[in-house]
Amino acid sequence: MLKTLMHWLRLTKNETKRSIEDLAADLSAKQQLNGTAWRHRKGGEYRIICIAYREQTLEMEVVYEDTRTPVTYIRPLGEFMDGRFTQM
Repeated sequence: MLKTLMHWLRLTKNETKRSIEDLAADLSAKQQLNGTAWRHRKGGEYRIICIAYREQTLEMEVVYEDTRTPVTYIRPLGEFMDGRFTQM
C-alpha cells in the first residue's frame, strides 16, 4: 500500500526521490524515541508519540504531546533535537 502512495508525494527542487524502503528504514532507526519523556527548556514536559514524515517535504517531524494537558504538537526533528528539549 505504501508504494502506491509514493506517487502522491511531491518533492521540492532540493530533494531527490527516495524509495519507500529507505523512508521506512530511516523511521525504524528512530523508533527508540517513541514513548520517551522530554522537558522543554522553558519547563514543559512532553512525551514523543512517534516520528513521522512531513508529506510535502519528507522532512522528519516529531509528534509529541504535553503530559499535563491533552494537547499534541508537531515539530521538525532537527529543531526538537537542537537543545530546546532534554530527555528525562
